[in-house]
Amino acid sequence: MVERVGHGIFGWNGKERRTDRYGAFVLGERPFDGNREAAAYLDIPALKELVGKRVHITCVAVKTRKSGHVGDLFHKIHPTTPAVGEVVDLGIGVLHLDNAGYEGRLAVVLEPGDGRLKFWMDPHKLYRLHDQTVDLFVEPTEEDFTPAPNLTAQGKEAVDNGDGSFQVKGMKDGERFTIPGTITKLGAGMFVLDPASGREKGKRRKIIPS
Repeated sequence: MVERVGHGIFGWNGKERRTDRYGAFVLGERPFDGNREAAAYLDIPALKELVGKRVHITCVAVKTRKSGHVGDLFHKIHPTTPAVGEVVDLGIGVLHLDNAGYEGRLAVVLEPGDGRLKFWMDPHKLYRLHDQTVDLFVEPTEEDFTPAPNLTAQGKEAVDNGDGSFQVKGMKDGERFTIPGTITKLGAGMFVLDPASGREKGKRRKIIPS
């Protein structure tokens, strides 16, 4: 039986993108860069009954807006806006609940059945829902687990956002690093150092852990 077990604005902790796990999401009260717009809730008793079981998770967009997030520049995946009433199928996996890492919220986790460490859910679908107000539906199932999307996990690297900031992959929370600039040789032992500016949108950069 399909149960409506949550409502709120769809998002996730940034570590999901940085690690390419894409395995958990949160229903909150605010979009990425906005004010409170939803009365978020999770039916914790109903969800706890399903923890550790194979489930099918879907979300229905009930209020839509343009996402304030740039997307995943490494995979060239950008947020898109669904229509009101659109159903987004997040797949079949084993349900868990975890600390979301912000606002004291719980994250809904969907673990695949093949032991993979990356892309537990398809980030194309997650970015379809990012910043949208949704209703969450969970149904126990015996159907096959959802396979991995056709994406390649990234190593430790950075990419320019185009606004002076960078998006990084492969770095743990709190791990320190530097992004070196570009050295241009001029000859006669001279060179020009162009510091990494973050303003060449989409440019890939090496990361040096500190």
